[in-house]
Amino acid sequence: RFCSIIACILYQSCAFTAGVVTENELKKMTAAQALSRLQEGATRFEKNQQKRYNLREQRYYLGKNGSFPPVVVLAGTDARTAPEIIFNQGLGDLFTLRSPASMVTFENVAAMEVACYKDNAKVIVLLAQTRDPYIEKAADNNQTGNLPAVNILLRPAIEHVQRDPQWKRMKKEDFLYLVLREHIMLSLQKITAISPILRGMIEKGQVVLVAAIYNVESGKTTFLNADL
Repeated sequence: RFCSIIACILYQSCAFTAGVVTENELKKMTAAQALSRLQEGATRFEKNQQKRYNLREQRYYLGKNGSFPPVVVLAGTDARTAPEIIFNQGLGDLFTLRSPASMVTFENVAAMEVACYKDNAKVIVLLAQTRDPYIEKAADNNQTGNLPAVNILLRPAIEHVQRDPQWKRMKKEDFLYLVLREHIMLSLQKITAISPILRGMIEKGQVVLVAAIYNVESGKTTFLNADL
């Protein structure tokens, strides 16, 4: 009984964070530090050396005090690519968004603005993945259901790769990877184009915008422009 009372007091103490990022810690954190936390987690996952989190304690603290995630991740709608798992993060560490082929939309950019401008997130990661089903379907011009709405947004990346006179001689796997890479880099540009808020924060160094590709077979995440 006594131990339960002590535990309850600790849970309710603002100093007891259960390993989560607090508001004060986030204010002091740099973008480089926030990105480093993410990269270290990705390495742990790839090597199958994941850090274990006390999710019960984190759940209690976050429910009482709110969350202050340092990183926003836009990932694809694929069960193999769960950002909290592949980056080995705990509850409240990531502000996660999902859309087909990690598609940038006005709606998820609005969410990024809230996470960065209001809640002080330091890093935005656009996370693409190998063997993305939507990119494969767009390359095959699959017209099933509402897929054309996704396909048309992937056309610029496909057409860019097809400017190479040798593209028809490429292995399909190589062609799809080039489309994937081009799509994610175009998506970075789209964020700054449609959001003056984020563009201003990036120019001031308050937020960094990073592209990454997750290999669904090896478990490795490659950061494409993470020079901080």
